[in-house]
Amino acid sequence: MKIKTYRALTIAEALANIKKELGPEAFILGQKEIPPKRRFGVLGKTTFEVTAGVDFTQAGVSIAPATETGESPDLVSLTYTPPAKSTGPKVVSRVTEQNTVLDEIRELRRFVETAAAQSQPRNVIVQASRRFSSASAREVFADLLNCGFNPGFAGSCLDDASLPQKSSANAGTENLKDRVLGNLIARIQTDPGILPTSSVGHPQIIALVGPTGVGKTTTVAKLAARAALEFRLKVALITNDTYRIAAAEQLRTYAEIIGIPLQVVNGTQEMTDAIRSFADRDVILMDTAGRSHRELAHQKQWSRYFSKAVDVKKALVLSATTKEDDLESAISKFQSFDPNWIIFTKLDDTEVHGPMISALVRSGKPLAYVTVGQDVPQDIAQPAADQIARLALGRGDRRIWEQFLTGCRSAEILSESEEREEEVQVGR
Repeated sequence: MKIKTYRALTIAEALANIKKELGPEAFILGQKEIPPKRRFGVLGKTTFEVTAGVDFTQAGVSIAPATETGESPDLVSLTYTPPAKSTGPKVVSRVTEQNTVLDEIRELRRFVETAAAQSQPRNVIVQASRRFSSASAREVFADLLNCGFNPGFAGSCLDDASLPQKSSANAGTENLKDRVLGNLIARIQTDPGILPTSSVGHPQIIALVGPTGVGKTTTVAKLAARAALEFRLKVALITNDTYRIAAAEQLRTYAEIIGIPLQVVNGTQEMTDAIRSFADRDVILMDTAGRSHRELAHQKQWSRYFSKAVDVKKALVLSATTKEDDLESAISKFQSFDPNWIIFTKLDDTEVHGPMISALVRSGKPLAYVTVGQDVPQDIAQPAADQIARLALGRGDRRIWEQFLTGCRSAEILSESEEREEEVQVGR
């Protein structure tokens, strides 16, 4: 086995070099994007690193030493020798097994080449050693990787979905895809009850926490507008974001437009006082300072405050554009706030929603809302598990995105219509 790592300005260029040097039987072990480095004040270019391998022991392929013509010592010339004929049962079995493995490797290599042609390169680690029960399973696994699910999560979904098919004759690709969809739906938790739809006699207090730049302030404004304008509740806003003057001013502008009060606080005692001053409100929404999840040492007092404040519910706000590893890290670091829900923002800024779903399922937290644009209050929705699962499995399909938006908003319109009808009946 020969394994070599290639770097190039594009994945296509790296794959061309692999094919040229290692031949068509080479298979991809992994790929990743290398961020540009700044040298002498000038930012370099993004490069891509692809690791490939080829097994020269298969089918009589032997390695000949490189010639002395100035070629790189990493290059090898290949000599093909027809395999010796053998009628022994062990040899036939071994050749068959080798051919099966090579077929799987070729299929995975074709998938990575297809993925490399996409407009947005992704970090995809292909487990060439994974064995598949059928060609359908191999195809569905490749589709899951293409949707941004990591190999471990994709394999788990596929294994669970394949169990009922072991004794079933109907094990086609579409049937398996439907089972994977059902398995994914079963894994996703949702909670539509984050906002009260009517007054309950005391304020529902909700704090939005999360890393910087994920859109907490705009999300607070959307929730406030929905509570005040659609549910006709008395709403108040509190923010402790004194790090960014623009953030407090932005929220103040939203508060004035909606017609609700806002208080800016500098510490935990002022936060407690503000909550008490809004005791007559139905909903109190808090916008917290967005610091990097790697800087939580500066926010220990707030994590202690929110984790001990039993009357305050917390929603961890994350961006759907964040890489899965960073999502996992943020969820882990913000666990000290003891969040009750997760809200994902910026779904409209990416076509790859698999990492978002993987992180959500691993967190064990229910999904409360997703945001799909900047408009207040329209671009926020409470998707059902089947809607968000179909979106995650339909990477880049504009029709699925439109169906997702239509489905979420249709459910909201229906809910509002039912509420108005109940009000009319009560009035009668």
